[in-house]
Amino acid sequence: MLLLTLIMVSCSNKTINKNENSKEVATKIDSKNLFKTKWKLIELRGNKIENTKFTLDFFEENRFAAFAGCNNLGGEYKVENTFKITFSKVISTRMACEDMKTEQEFSKVLEMTDNFIVDGKILSLNKGRMTPLARFELIRK
Repeated sequence: MLLLTLIMVSCSNKTINKNENSKEVATKIDSKNLFKTKWKLIELRGNKIENTKFTLDFFEENRFAAFAGCNNLGGEYKVENTFKITFSKVISTRMACEDMKTEQEFSKVLEMTDNFIVDGKILSLNKGRMTPLARFELIRK
């Protein structure tokens, strides 16, 4: 009986990564440990982003930094109820670059976001129950 209880407890404490490309057991990432992560943009408004340099970093004290292809962004984020997130006090460098369309869209997405989901090593930024505004792949935690 004791052995059966130990097996059940050990199995219930693991979070399985749903990402088919990875066989690792994922550590749950939520509002309590989001600040230790860095993400790479892989999809913006339903369009896949190949070979991207766009990144999003979460730091302690509810600060974030992002690289938007040419310019750097930064500001504050607030997480409530485990899945609600808002970005505020967003500032940006203002260098002029050749293709600013994706960068401007990335910035708008941060302003629109009101919730997030982490599924394994994928972070989705969302507005309401719509299709994800942006999806990111975990770089480090």
